[in-house]
Amino acid sequence: MKPASNISIPAKMKSWVCRQARAKGFKTADELVQDMIRREQAAETHQTVESQLLDAIDSGPTAPMLDSDWERIRTEGRKRFAARAKK
Repeated sequence: MKPASNISIPAKMKSWVCRQARAKGFKTADELVQDMIRREQAAETHQTVESQLLDAIDSGPTAPMLDSDWERIRTEGRKRFAARAKK
């Protein structure tokens, strides 16, 4: 599906959006809608991270991190950083 550059909404809804934009100090209705979408995206990300953390907690007993574990993590991080720097 090709993304639309404009989204159509009913007149009553558009009127409400414009009133909300003014009341909340946005210059345009577009700014309000963009803010609402950003907030929704952040909430979705938060829910995903929270779900992953709960899965990790429920995955079983923990083990202490060893120096070798931290070194492996650092090495992997450096590799990823170097790969991104090349792009």
